[in-house]
Amino acid sequence: MFPIRSISFALVLILGSLNATAETFTYSSSLTGYTFMGGGSSYASTAPSHEKTYFLTSSLNYNDNGMNRWGYGWVKFDELGNTEASSAVLYLNLLGVGSMTITPASPANPTTLNLYDSTVDVATLAGGDDAGWDLRTSVRDALDVLPANYSVTITANDLVAIDITDLYNAWATGAAENNGLVLAADDNATGGKFSSFGNADGSAPYLVVHSVPEPNAWVLFGMAMIGLGLARLCRRKSVSRCSL
Repeated sequence: MFPIRSISFALVLILGSLNATAETFTYSSSLTGYTFMGGGSSYASTAPSHEKTYFLTSSLNYNDNGMNRWGYGWVKFDELGNTEASSAVLYLNLLGVGSMTITPASPANPTTLNLYDSTVDVATLAGGDDAGWDLRTSVRDALDVLPANYSVTITANDLVAIDITDLYNAWATGAAENNGLVLAADDNATGGKFSSFGNADGSAPYLVVHSVPEPNAWVLFGMAMIGLGLARLCRRKSVSRCSL
């Protein structure tokens, strides 16, 4: 028969073993890009191209003297795990608030950041012809009526950490298509400038993912033995003596 103290100690060992089996993975983005001036212009960058060492966010609705000069940015991760994670955190590096004129972010000069699970593969958004413009417009129209998956206010130029665990798990398990993320500011608010590939002020966007711990054979064996010990204790005459 297992003493209660031995069972409690074994439980502590098992929890420690479970934690020890977790792994951490870092995934770099495969693509960044942005569109502006009502979707009429766009840029996309990859690690080899370095077309832009930054990307911009703007508003899905931006009133410029009666014209809607909307815009947004995007980020894609092609290489991801295929199992659920206990946490997945997106890191972005804010270079400043604005687009053509950049000012340091502060509590008095913040930028909002709304993240959307894209309705199309963001790798298709940078076309320079009318079809590309139409596609960027269709994405804007689709997201404009949806709530953002995540929303943060950024008050300092620095790395920004955003927990996207539920969306990552949907991508990893196939519950949602990995189309990438669209990033926008609040309506009529000032967007931000974020570092991309080759920027000396910070790395391109990346994900830090912690895997879900999986019990190994010894852990499962230990749990089975504890279960047997508890069952034997519960067969004793006094039920109260089974309490831990």
